[in-house]
Amino acid sequence: CDCHGHGICTSSGTCECGMSWTGVTCLEPICFMGYTLGLYGNCVLCVAGKFKKVNGGGPCSSCETGKYSILVGAVSDTACTACPENSISPSSSDSPVRCQCNAGFTGADGGPCESCVPGKYKEGQGDADCTECRSGKYSTDAAATNPDMCQDCPKGSYLPTTGNSASLDCLACNAGTYSDQVGMSACVNCGRGKYSRKEGADAETYCQDCPAGTYLTTSGNDEASDCEDCECGKYSTTEGATAMDTCMDCVAGKYAANTGNSAETDCQLCTMGKYFEQPA
Repeated sequence: CDCHGHGICTSSGTCECGMSWTGVTCLEPICFMGYTLGLYGNCVLCVAGKFKKVNGGGPCSSCETGKYSILVGAVSDTACTACPENSISPSSSDSPVRCQCNAGFTGADGGPCESCVPGKYKEGQGDADCTECRSGKYSTDAAATNPDMCQDCPKGSYLPTTGNSASLDCLACNAGTYSDQVGMSACVNCGRGKYSRKEGADAETYCQDCPAGTYLTTSGNDEASDCEDCECGKYSTTEGATAMDTCMDCVAGKYAANTGNSAETDCQLCTMGKYFEQPA
């Protein structure tokens, strides 16, 4: 008789099947619950992460996603334990460390998992730390899952630090500066020859030219008084002048006793009996 290697042929010509098989020719597996048919025709225990509820030669079933089992030879899905809150595992997981924190949550594999605080986010699964919203942005949401949840500070403001959690963290631009874009980490200085008294300026147009008769070599100024007058004997018709050499000399025979002259007509003729030489 042919027992297919799963039993022995007796003197009576019948098969005496091994413990894992039955049938006339020992081709019907009878693995018990918690066992499945192995490669060599023997019954082997279901590995951790799997179970088998019925007798027979069928495969072991997997613990579902989000659960794990450390038990070998499990006979029920009750052996599968749920991952800690806010974590997930693949099917057939055989250890609690297969449970990884979800996006928006952080913690060691196996839990527990804590939500990212406002001002931070975490994009993928795993034990990575939450990432801070970059400068110029803030987030009011806990458990944020991507950087798009970080909101821009509005025009006219800036935010130099990271990980901010409220719109009130955005700072108004100081006088002498402006921010014409959202999400700025620093405001832009009004250029040389200009000044602005406005706080929270959201456009460069708030930067005003120094008047004719003055100049300003520095940037970021907040008062008209920052503009420096052309000295006596000089004048300038240029608004927003950025250098002292913009100031021109009165011609020979004329003088200007005051500073900050804005037109050539401010240069007066010398009185009779006096003269003024043009500087070399």
